[in-house]
Formats: sequence, C-alpha cells, structure tokens
Amino acid sequence: MYNIMGYWPFNPLYFVPILLWSLAWKGIALWKAAKHEQKAWFVALLIVNTVGLLEIAYILFFQKTPVIVAKKPVQAKQAVAAKKKGRKRK
Repeated sequence: MYNIMGYWPFNPLYFVPILLWSLAWKGIALWKAAKHEQKAWFVALLIVNTVGLLEIAYILFFQKTPVIVAKKPVQAKQAVAAKKKGRKRK
C-alpha cells in the first residue's frame, strides 16, 4: 500500500483489533458516564483517544457507584394491590 509519502510500512489489518478494542471500551465508558450524568467525563472520553486506557481507568476508578432506590415494603404491597384492583376478572 502506498500513501502520499511513498511506501506504507504497516499492514492495515493490524489496526482492526486495536480499533475494535478501543471502540468497545469507549462505548461502555460513554454509556456509563451518560447514565451517571458525568458530563465532564463524557466529553473527555469522547474527545481523548487513548486506545482504551482512559476508558478502563474511568470504569475501574472514577465511575460513580450506582444508587439503588428500593421501595419500602408497604409501598410495594400497595402497588401490587392497586394493580390487582385495576385488573378485570373474568
């Protein structure tokens, strides 16, 4: 393969695994940053291209821990009761 400067010494097929590796980590990291509403991290991950290193560091060290909001048992029972009332019985 030739480019403007002459002979291209690298086989383009070597870039395919690197591209797939980077794309997978970037997708996961961007999804997690958007989900946790971390806008600065989202922009940084979108712009900076580090072949997955920044993305892995974000996922392992800087990602917010997800907050799980559970219903109280009383609210859960009331929700189930409300659904049962709404159903028409045959």
